Amino acid sequence: MEINKIISGCHNKRPEAERALVQKYSGLLFTLCRRYCFRQMDARDVLQDAFLIIFKNFHQFDQAKGQLEPWLKRITINVALQHNRSKKIYPIEISEETQNTPKDESFAIDKMSADELIALIAKLPTKYRTVFNMYVVDGYSHKEICTALSINEASSRSNLSRAKGILKKNILANKNYDSCRITN
Repeated sequence: MEINKIISGCHNKRPEAERALVQKYSGLLFTLCRRYCFRQMDARDVLQDAFLIIFKNFHQFDQAKGQLEPWLKRITINVALQHNRSKKIYPIEISEETQNTPKDESFAIDKMSADELIALIAKLPTKYRTVFNMYVVDGYSHKEICTALSINEASSRSNLSRAKGILKKNILANKNYDSCRITN
């Protein structure tokens, strides 16, 4: 089904259009849920809740103001963040500890598969992983992150920096590359 027909059908609450929307976007949105939810079961719950909210509020989507996919992603991310808050999975706190990262900078990341990199990101502490995903992967600004997570901008920047430091350390430890370079 063509995207314009799907959108029109969802505005009119047609089940076949809603089913087509789920079929078209469930894989993409589930991947997004997995970035924010540590457990696959939680990601499934978040995806289901996101689609419920999407269909309930589809009348608010205005194709003239933006594209469908970013709108769907925003809703899904917000549902994932709310899920994490409700489960107390994401207590934001800034510790004064410093991250010891190897001085050897590396192109190690270029030699990694996407699955290896995703696995390393998934191992980040929740607060760092969430900010990293929102900023680096999903393109949120620090201002948008601090609003979504109820933290200040300095905390967002600090969590991102620490996430990058931990990733850098783990990438170098994981691959033991010589004469390579990773940049923050």
